[in-house]
Amino acid sequence: MVSRRIGEKNYQEAANVTFQLLVTGTVLALAMGFLATWYAADLLALLGAEADVIEYGLRYARSFLPVTWLSSCFF
Repeated sequence: MVSRRIGEKNYQEAANVTFQLLVTGTVLALAMGFLATWYAADLLALLGAEADVIEYGLRYARSFLPVTWLSSCFF
């Protein structure tokens, strides 16, 4: 959509579409980060992890997953 608007020489609409994409991506990244962090134990168990792996995985998930999801929306 952005390239189409630029091709039409409609730069204001291209800027609007870009802004909407960035906001949507950020909101989705935050939501996915929250859900992945909140349900980390269930997700690990669903993947077949043992109890000791879930214990270590929860510490990792609660400290790094929110940052990972948020940074992924910018790259």
